[in-house]
Amino acid sequence: MKMTCLIRNAALNRPDAVALHDGERSISYIELERLIVGQARRLKRLGIQPGDRVGILACNSIEYAVLLFATFRLGGSTVLLNCRHSPREWKNMLAESQADLLLVDAEHHSTLDTPPIPVWVIDDDHSDSISRIVPADETIPRDIDTEQEATVVFTSGSSGKPKGVILTYVNHYFNALGSNQNIPLQCGDCWLLSLPLYHVGGISILFRSALAGSSAHIMRRFDTAAANALIDSGVVTHLSLVPTMLIALLQHRDYQPLPATVKAILLGGAPAPTSLIERARELKLPLLTSYGLTETGSQVCTLSPQDSPEKLNASGRLLKYRELRIVDANDLQVRPGAVGEIAVRGEVLFKGYLGGETLDADSWFRTGDMGSLDTDGYLTVCGREDDMLISGGENIFPREIEAEAESFPGVADCAVIGVPDTKWGERPVLFVETTAPADCNLDALKQHLRGRLARIKVPDTIIVTEELPRLGIGKVDKARLMDLYREREDNHGAD
Repeated sequence: MKMTCLIRNAALNRPDAVALHDGERSISYIELERLIVGQARRLKRLGIQPGDRVGILACNSIEYAVLLFATFRLGGSTVLLNCRHSPREWKNMLAESQADLLLVDAEHHSTLDTPPIPVWVIDDDHSDSISRIVPADETIPRDIDTEQEATVVFTSGSSGKPKGVILTYVNHYFNALGSNQNIPLQCGDCWLLSLPLYHVGGISILFRSALAGSSAHIMRRFDTAAANALIDSGVVTHLSLVPTMLIALLQHRDYQPLPATVKAILLGGAPAPTSLIERARELKLPLLTSYGLTETGSQVCTLSPQDSPEKLNASGRLLKYRELRIVDANDLQVRPGAVGEIAVRGEVLFKGYLGGETLDADSWFRTGDMGSLDTDGYLTVCGREDDMLISGGENIFPREIEAEAESFPGVADCAVIGVPDTKWGERPVLFVETTAPADCNLDALKQHLRGRLARIKVPDTIIVTEELPRLGIGKVDKARLMDLYREREDNHGAD
């Protein structure tokens, strides 16, 4: 099945509506369509054809967005490289994906480790700029095969080596459609695109905006001062943030309320600290917590603007074009309120992983995330299955401990890992992030936890730090926490 490219469709229906801003330029949909066609002709001249993969290594920019859709129009797909990774990792991912061409911004061009494929720079003023290529004198397809591979997005690697997730154009389309039916978006609205475009949270903003004929304001990197300026000026109406970004934004504005022009703040990527949820309620923020994953192109469940602020501790309800169930170890659906593994399927579900790993016969994907559904269908996420620890025969989910620790005064964020124990099998270790580690009263914190948790769940060890190590766009790096714990134990042993 084919469908008209979303950008072209918006250009036909709202040619003069602003599609993209970046602080210096405003590009209308008709201008964006022309840019996409021009770059598609250059890629065509470079030999890109249906089924080819084009790597992109760059910070957010209008050029990045243009090249994404230009590749789609040729029937190719984009391999999106994480700017936080090392040159060695980029080289391995390009090899694994068998990319045919690499597009890179000037900032990252000098750091490349001689990739074995052609490299072109997306910045116009560079000597190797793709803009210097003479465009092919050919008509560029207006329609896109909905089942064609569109992106290869690598997971964060929080539970092992990053996997290359293959998403089709229709995966991105239905993710955006379900989101727009839940969070109203219309011409004149503007979504702040401060999440990286190598992440599904960033890509999905482009699809949502094009589908609605609204605009996106592209930030090269998230900047709290610049974001607050855009918010207070009324330029942006919708935001997608991870908890660490929202915390920084609120701190920068001294916790002053946001203007009424902000219609929705979509929050995901990592569990929201209890203190942040409480602050959101106090400030009456239009906060919509969500649950999603790379394998579904972004959101699976999200709160709606009509939901009560009391639901902010949940991750919302299932959006359209998705299915979700909570299953036990035997793949049987559990009763409402019981904890099990989250399984998903539907129009948004990815095609498979690089290397050939695919879905089961019924197309259900077991996410490895643990959660529960209440009788009204609201999802509560408990954490990763591989994060669960067994202490004295008791199943302990780190998120349960973290949620209680976050309610203690002075705790900005926290994380729990399980460590081997000769008596109990495993014991939880709590890492606490606070701006004043020396002032953190560990005895009072332990007493706080004893009043709220079963005794077996209260950590014996609490480690205080100014900042937790993080991956990608906000997830805590628990592998690094384990390293820090072992280093601490080794140092204590040496004493």
